[in-house]
Amino acid sequence: MKKGIHYWALPHTLNLRKKMEFAKRLGFEGIELVIVEKGELQLDCRKEELMTIRQAAKETGIEIISVSSSLNWKCSFTSDDAQMRKKAGEMLRKQLYIAAELNSEVALALPGFVTADFISDEIHPSFRTHEEEDYHPGLEIIDYNTAYERSLRAFEEIAPIAERVGVTVGIENVWNHFLMSPLEMRQFIDEIGSSYVQVYFDIGNVQPSGYPEQWIRILGSRIKRVHIKDFRKGCSSVQGFVNLLSGDIDFVKVMQALHEIGYNGWITAEVNEKWDYPEFAAKASALALEQLLEERSNSNV
Repeated sequence: MKKGIHYWALPHTLNLRKKMEFAKRLGFEGIELVIVEKGELQLDCRKEELMTIRQAAKETGIEIISVSSSLNWKCSFTSDDAQMRKKAGEMLRKQLYIAAELNSEVALALPGFVTADFISDEIHPSFRTHEEEDYHPGLEIIDYNTAYERSLRAFEEIAPIAERVGVTVGIENVWNHFLMSPLEMRQFIDEIGSSYVQVYFDIGNVQPSGYPEQWIRILGSRIKRVHIKDFRKGCSSVQGFVNLLSGDIDFVKVMQALHEIGYNGWITAEVNEKWDYPEFAAKASALALEQLLEERSNSNV
C-alpha cells in the first residue's frame, strides 16, 4: 500500500507547493487536494493555474491521489431544494474536470444526506468563514427513500461524464444518516453499475456505528481509495476523532481485511492539523502509517 496524506493534515502556514514538499519530506508518496472557496485550488481556477499545481506535484515527486471539495458540504444531491441538487451536480462535474487536469484518478464525492448531527463548521476551521445563512446538511431532514432515489439518479447521470474524462468518482461514507450499512453501500454502487463510480472508504467514519473490517470485506473490490483516521469510543460527536493509533479502532483487523480483499492502493491519513501546532498531525500520521504498513509487511513474510 502507498502512504498518502490529506491537505487538511498539513500546516496551514504553508502554501500548496510547500505543503507538498513538507509531505514528501515526511515520507508521504501522495496528497489529496481540496477545492475551497478561497485558496489556491478553487472551482473557477484557470487551466494555467491547474497546470502550475500539477507541475508543482511533478517537481516535488508527489502524486495527487484524489481531489475532494469542501464545497460538497454546502449543497446536497438529496436536498428538497431542486436548485441545490442542480448545483451539487454542476460542482461535481467541475470537480471531475479539475481532477483530470491535475492528472488525478479520483474525485471524492458525498452521496447526499438524510440529515447530519453536526454543521459543517465543526469539521475544519476553514469552514467557519461561511455566513450563517449558508446551507448546512444538518438543517434538513430528507425522507430516506427520496434521498436514495435522488442520489442514485444523480450518480447514474454523472457516471458517463466520469468515464469520459477518465476520473473515478469515489463516494465516501460520512455521518449523513444515509447509506448506513456496508450492504446498502454495496447495493447502491452495484445499482449505478459503472466502474467509474466506486467507494472512497473512510475507516474512522464507520467506528461509531459499525466495524470497518466488516465494511471492507463486504465492499471488496468496490473500494477505490481509503481514508484512515482513528476514533475514540464513548464520543458521539466529531470530537471523537483523534490521531492515528490514539483511538479504539482495531487496526490489526482493518489491515488484515484490506489484505484479504487484495487492496494495495492508497491509504490516506485524513486528520485535522492542530492549529497551534501545525506540523504535529502530519508527523504523527507519518509515524503511525509507517508502523501499520511495516507490521502488515512483516506479517506477510
